[in-house]
Amino acid sequence: DITDDALCEISRIADGAMRDAINLLDQLNSYKNGSIDINDVYNVCEIVSSKELVDFLSFIKNNDSKMIIDFIENINNKGYNLNKFIEEIIYFLKDALVFNFNSDSISASKIEYIKKVNELFNYSDINVLISGFNDIIGKLKNTNYPSIILIVEVLNLIKKDVVDKEIVYVNKDNVVVDKKEDKVIEVEEVVDKKEEKKEIKVKSNEVLDEFKRIRVNNTFATADKNYLI
Repeated sequence: DITDDALCEISRIADGAMRDAINLLDQLNSYKNGSIDINDVYNVCEIVSSKELVDFLSFIKNNDSKMIIDFIENINNKGYNLNKFIEEIIYFLKDALVFNFNSDSISASKIEYIKKVNELFNYSDINVLISGFNDIIGKLKNTNYPSIILIVEVLNLIKKDVVDKEIVYVNKDNVVVDKKEDKVIEVEEVVDKKEEKKEIKVKSNEVLDEFKRIRVNNTFATADKNYLI
């Protein structure tokens, strides 16, 4: 006996390869005599669970470098394939994006955790993370020290705009919102900031033009008149 969620996960891991799926089923039967669930698939395939993925992503969101390091070292000591771990994160983040458009495509056992990811990150953040983790996979393939590289690269990823940043955006009701403070901001305040930046840029250009004019005038003033005729 095997649950539907476990079968869906086997199909995903096998990536459409029938032989790989059958081999995995044989391993699961040897691993457990009773009913097989999705956690058994995680254990046999040595991949982290959805809950653990959410925990790891929350560490990134909270900029918790200690927990990130501990997590990576823990799965590395267990013998987990770190490339596979990153691939699982990318698939998981992809599901979080897809869930916003087609929730029926997500297995029931994952929905709770997918919702948590969407609570942690907005659409743009998730895209940044997917791109960042995809870059990390390439770096892990060319090193003899994957756990060290993974730790360093994830900590570098934290520096990108995916953690506790001040975001000002307009929601569906055309209300300007500060995401970090979770409050509505006066539209004039945002406009003033934009105008201030524009004014600074204009002044900067004026100063640069004046500087060029002075340099040109000085050049002509000190030049030999015989060359100017």
